[in-house]
Amino acid sequence: MNKVRLLFSAALLVGVTAFAPAQLKTERAAESDRIQQNIHKLDLLYTIVPLALQKNQYNDLLTGIETARGRQMDELKKEDDDLASVDGDVSQAIDSATQKGVPPSQTVQKKIADIFAAAQSRRTTLGEQMVSDVYDLIHEHLNAGQRKVMAETFPASALGSGVKASDIPEERKIRYYIRTVLLDPAAYPLLLEMSKHAP
Repeated sequence: MNKVRLLFSAALLVGVTAFAPAQLKTERAAESDRIQQNIHKLDLLYTIVPLALQKNQYNDLLTGIETARGRQMDELKKEDDDLASVDGDVSQAIDSATQKGVPPSQTVQKKIADIFAAAQSRRTTLGEQMVSDVYDLIHEHLNAGQRKVMAETFPASALGSGVKASDIPEERKIRYYIRTVLLDPAAYPLLLEMSKHAP
């Protein structure tokens, strides 16, 4: 990305892990990135295809995801504005440190810390709102069998010690599915394409 932004999506959604450190790039890095992205798409499709969604259900899901993505975009714009507000202070602090040996002031550090703390707090609330945008539509428009398919993807790794999958409410499992699958940035274009071929 060309500009610094808080890692909003990373706090909510599952991303593709790179094999090599981000600062190192080989001549085939772009090709490898593309392949990893496609592998990630397959991971998503592995849990989406069994839902056997109808065209109208795709449309309902896409509507909920669009609403959630709108909320996310508003937050990202807010984070951009917040970061821009300290850009001058940060640049000046870097110049003072590198050219004059002056450590960054606590005032600048506090401004930055406050921005990140506020963003983290908003993200926590917003993440639940985004999931609810989609969950409400799923509860209304998908049948019990489709909701069961979503719930059954709940991973054993998310269970606490001694906790059985049967002890976890279905709603919690579906909300996990929404957060990790349907709200993944790669899911929307896949769902959109699948909707074009759905019965």
